[in-house]
Amino acid sequence: MHSQPPPQAGESHMAVAMDTTRHVLEALSTERPTNRSTLCRRLELEGDALNSILTELADCGLVGCAGKRVVSTAVPGVSPEAALLYAALPAGGTTMGNIGLRGRLGFDEETYSLAKQELLDAGRVRRSIGYGGTLARITAEPAANMDGHDVVEVPRESAPTAADLSPTALMILAGLPRDGSTKGNIQLRSLLDIEDDAYAASKQELLDAGLVRAGKGKGGTLARVETLPPTDESQVAHLVRRESELYEPFAKHLHKDLDAEKDGDEAFRFGHVFVSATPSGHRRNSGQWSRPDVTQIRVTSYPVEYLPAVTVEVSAYEIKRNVEADRLESVYEAAAHGRWAHMANLVVELQTEEAAVSPSIQAEANRLGIGLYTMCRRDDGTFRIRQILEPQPWVKEPELKNVDELLERTFRGDTDHRQKYKEAIHR
Repeated sequence: MHSQPPPQAGESHMAVAMDTTRHVLEALSTERPTNRSTLCRRLELEGDALNSILTELADCGLVGCAGKRVVSTAVPGVSPEAALLYAALPAGGTTMGNIGLRGRLGFDEETYSLAKQELLDAGRVRRSIGYGGTLARITAEPAANMDGHDVVEVPRESAPTAADLSPTALMILAGLPRDGSTKGNIQLRSLLDIEDDAYAASKQELLDAGLVRAGKGKGGTLARVETLPPTDESQVAHLVRRESELYEPFAKHLHKDLDAEKDGDEAFRFGHVFVSATPSGHRRNSGQWSRPDVTQIRVTSYPVEYLPAVTVEVSAYEIKRNVEADRLESVYEAAAHGRWAHMANLVVELQTEEAAVSPSIQAEANRLGIGLYTMCRRDDGTFRIRQILEPQPWVKEPELKNVDELLERTFRGDTDHRQKYKEAIHR
């Protein structure tokens, strides 16, 4: 007796309703074959109707039929959805992509995630990284069969971690609130400017890694399930307790640079540095990354006769405490400000002046053209600020409407700086 192989990609989805599938699998014994006549009585079905259902379930790999006897080949103790997902995976343990599997089965994201989690909890499948994540059966040699051969336990593979994820997945993770509150997929995808397919694949990576959870709502929602590791910062006197304690010292550092440029560069026309982080306790209505912690606006103008001479340069600074200094996603959070800033920068707090930035942070910032600064509080309470990497202009310039929106928001209610800015750009 053998079951039919699972349907191949491109074939139609199972026609039998899940409720019917559930009833059939519950009526079948997982230990020994069941007669068709017994199934008819249990399910209160006519023979022809039962045969049609069994044929469909056999084609999906959920039952095996031999003459008048039927046996369940589904994973015991799981839902029909999970059983169908398991049946769709290659018996030899070859991996398959989550996106392709979900499309073949016709499951929505929530149904697929729940079914997959059932199989993971049962120790029947393993997951791995890849475009959208992959899934495979956990196989053992020798395999258990109807002759009662022993089963060799195969350790379950650990879930991929943040270090294994793609840059896009890390950007999505960084865009989710750290308190575990949800954010809509539509809003997040629009905010990060990620294509639908890339967003779906990267979101699945995060789900496979167990770093996020999916929720209901218009377009679906996403939320973190991880928390920041506990840190005994009370033992480290130099570290700040709140990120906001770093904002003003860094802004003052930039102010000094602008003052020096004003005195030494005849092309300098205007400079403005301000803390742009959302006040504590207020929701960022326009998006998780719509406001960096510190923003700088700089205008230069050269006296040429026939060419446009005014240059406006917006720089964004994302500042992180030492507890987050080694988190690679901080680089991608800084990079996200490239939607409207010409230069993006990451500022990390160090525990001591002798400490160094994580090599992975420095390498990724360099690859993306992100400026990199360090801050360290001295014994006298002042900060030592150093620039490690110069920011590079983005290959793709921010859209003018996004820059204009930033400037409008910046000068709203600030008539003094608005007037000086307009004079600098000859308006």
